Amino acid sequence: MPENSVTINTVARMARTSKTTVSFYLNGKFEKMSAETRGRIQKAIEATRYRPNLAARCLNRKRTKMVGVILGDVANLFANQVVRGIESVTLPENYQIVLGNSNYDGRTERIYIERMVNMGVDGLIVQPTLQFPDVGKKLKALGVPIVFLDSSARRTANSRVGTDSRTATRRAVEACLERGYDDFLMLTADPGKLSARQDRVSAFLGVLKKAGKACATLPLHSDTSPGEISAFVAGHLRLNRHTLLFVPNCWALPTVYLALRNFRNLIPNTVGVLGFDNTEWTRFSAPSVTTVVQPVYEEGREAMRILSDILSGKRKEPVARMLECAVDWGESTALRLSGATQPAAG
Repeated sequence: MPENSVTINTVARMARTSKTTVSFYLNGKFEKMSAETRGRIQKAIEATRYRPNLAARCLNRKRTKMVGVILGDVANLFANQVVRGIESVTLPENYQIVLGNSNYDGRTERIYIERMVNMGVDGLIVQPTLQFPDVGKKLKALGVPIVFLDSSARRTANSRVGTDSRTATRRAVEACLERGYDDFLMLTADPGKLSARQDRVSAFLGVLKKAGKACATLPLHSDTSPGEISAFVAGHLRLNRHTLLFVPNCWALPTVYLALRNFRNLIPNTVGVLGFDNTEWTRFSAPSVTTVVQPVYEEGREAMRILSDILSGKRKEPVARMLECAVDWGESTALRLSGATQPAAG
């Protein structure tokens, strides 16, 4: 059945219920609806690929005090801190968070946006992928503002809150060069997914290019094993050379550190490690790990403050905020050669 021929009446007939009941389902009004009815409607929507007409939802729109939050991976510590930051504003202002996990996929982002708009969220906070769907005009017509968090998206002019991880990465790598590291390895998730990843990778490679240094890269996936990482590192270590490992993804750093357990005695004089965040364990590991630390809690709080100002009418124009990062120097980059300088803390 062509998607453009599917209407709410089509879904109602297939689900063996009324148009009004389907409308209640789409608006998240389940109080008087049985689980069996909800199941039939969901199956009908999936079978017909029905997509509500978002433009029609601008009629009689009322505030619900709900905010949709869509993050790339809700399971990692970054997401935990972001949500806590958002809640520091939503709780006193009596907003309810509706959370979605995009898994860094543009199609999933669109599905969550449509579902959250159908539920009646007042606004959205999204960690957008570079494949973020072009829904800006529809959301504007509906009066649903959106604030981007951590990354930016193409073809959009929305408010954004991020961290200046590019500058922090550059300074940290320059300091490691001064300490005497010769060779460089990068273990990274696909930088084509998020603009924030691209910023870190380009900053790292830019410093190396300026210094005339090469870099070998291991692409990381959710199922990359510690054994694969260990074999990659072992294959690139050279006698009497000092090798720095750069891990620009906070979720990957624990796996990489676990993979280095057979190399711990080589840290930092043969192997150096530079990662992101994870200070809840990196400061107490042995050896401790140097990381670029993002003010993630503040990032979430600032994003919600901006959204709250938009919803209350205090802010009319898009705004971009970039928060500074710090470098938490640990033992994993404590290589000291003759003439090498000690970088400033923080």
